[in-house]
Amino acid sequence: MSHQFTSCPQCASNDIKTDMFRVRCGGCGWSLQDPDPQYEAHVQELGWANIEPHTPIIRAIDALPPDFGASLTTTRSAFPANHPVHADWPSLTAAEFRIRRETFGLSAEWLAERLGVALKTVQRWENGHRPIPDGVAEDMDLISTAMGEVAARNCAEHLLRTEDPVMSIPRAGTHFGFPASWYRALVDQVRHLLMAEYGDPGLAAATFRVVYFDEGGDQS
Repeated sequence: MSHQFTSCPQCASNDIKTDMFRVRCGGCGWSLQDPDPQYEAHVQELGWANIEPHTPIIRAIDALPPDFGASLTTTRSAFPANHPVHADWPSLTAAEFRIRRETFGLSAEWLAERLGVALKTVQRWENGHRPIPDGVAEDMDLISTAMGEVAARNCAEHLLRTEDPVMSIPRAGTHFGFPASWYRALVDQVRHLLMAEYGDPGLAAATFRVVYFDEGGDQS
C-alpha cells in the first residue's frame, strides 16, 4: 500500500486487513481500493488478481500459481545491509514480530501494556518504522517458550489423563489475566504438542474437542 493503515480512519478499529487490491476494516466495514500501481502489478504477477474475494477458500487455494512458494522466497542479499534481516537471533524483523504476536493470540494493545510501551510503539515496530529492541525480541522468545513449555504442556498432560477429553476455553473477556484470543491460540499449541511429543496416546488425545465455558447443558 502507498499508505500504511494501522487503524480504521472511520471507527479507529485495529482490525485492518488487505485483500487483493482492497484495504478493509473488520469493525465497521470501511474499505479502500488500493491505488498503488506497483502493488497491483505485483499481485497481477502472482496470479492473485483473478481470485475474487468471494471465491470459496479451497478453490482460491487451488487457484494459486504453481510457483506460489517461489514467489514468496528470496535471499538476505536482496535487502540493504542495515536491514534487521541480517541481524542474529533473537533480533526480529517487523513481519516476524507481528507473526509472533498473532501466533500468541494477543492484540497490539494487550502486548503494548504488558511490555510497558505505547500502542503506537508496537504499531511502529510492526510497520517497520522503528527497529525492535533486542530486549523486546528476547521477551517474545521467552513468551513463546513459556506458552509452549508451560501453558501448552500443562494442558496437554491433563488432556492425556482424561477420558474423551474436552478443552474448555473462555468465549470472551479474560481468564487468569489472558484474553480469550490467547486461549484460542493455545489450543493449536496444545494439539501440536500432543501429536509431536506424546506418541500414540498423544495422537489419540489430540482429537480433543474444544468448547466455550458457557456451553454446558443442552445444546439442542
